[in-house]
Amino acid sequence: MLSKLFKDIAEEEGAKLEITDEILDFGDGSRCPHLVYKIRLIYKEKHINFINKTGTQFYGLVSCDFPEKLKNLEFEITTRSHFTSLFVKNKERIKITTQSAKINSFLKQSSAFRELVQISNNTAFEPWILAKNIEEKYNITTKYSLQFSDWTQSIRPIIKFQKEFIDYFN
Repeated sequence: MLSKLFKDIAEEEGAKLEITDEILDFGDGSRCPHLVYKIRLIYKEKHINFINKTGTQFYGLVSCDFPEKLKNLEFEITTRSHFTSLFVKNKERIKITTQSAKINSFLKQSSAFRELVQISNNTAFEPWILAKNIEEKYNITTKYSLQFSDWTQSIRPIIKFQKEFIDYFN
């Protein structure tokens, strides 16, 4: 089922898909499946790399590099867990840290970001998004755990978020 989903997404995006399916032997007689799904797509000459690991690890990582630095566009988006939200006054789960009015404007307009916020509010999806200049390029990375039910619903909005970012700042 997951393989078909990732094949469909790769086909929709015109992307390259790699699936690694292994059984890890821990030497004490115990074994664990280890599945890695990688989607590599190019959108407007920008490379978006998408990795989901299940089995021994349950996390997703999506990154995109811009070949040039983007000035004043650094930001971080963090998510509070539902449990932590019980103990704080501010009930907003998503925290955006940026000095850029352009980033704030983009996030207000982004339909993909709204989808990610909605998924976060309704599930245990807790993305961490960091965008910053590293050496001579700009990188935007999204990390998230897959340890919640129906984690597959976040895949398309995450890719869409990266593409909307490229459209807005390209």
